[in-house]
Amino acid sequence: MKNIMKRRILIYPAVILFFYLFRAIDLFPLDVNFDFTSWEKSKLIRWGVLSLLGILTEEYFIRRKSSKLD
Repeated sequence: MKNIMKRRILIYPAVILFFYLFRAIDLFPLDVNFDFTSWEKSKLIRWGVLSLLGILTEEYFIRRKSSKLD
């Protein structure tokens, strides 16, 4: 149980940071905008949805792994 919580504490912020950087860096044209307060509403929504999907996917794998151990 302790390992699962430790994994969540490490993975969830990493997922959010990954998708934050994914949304902040546009490759074509190369543009970097780390100030999320200046992002368009659609870009903020996509960042939130992608982060939520990433967390839910990770939670699915955590629960699947823990049920195999039981």
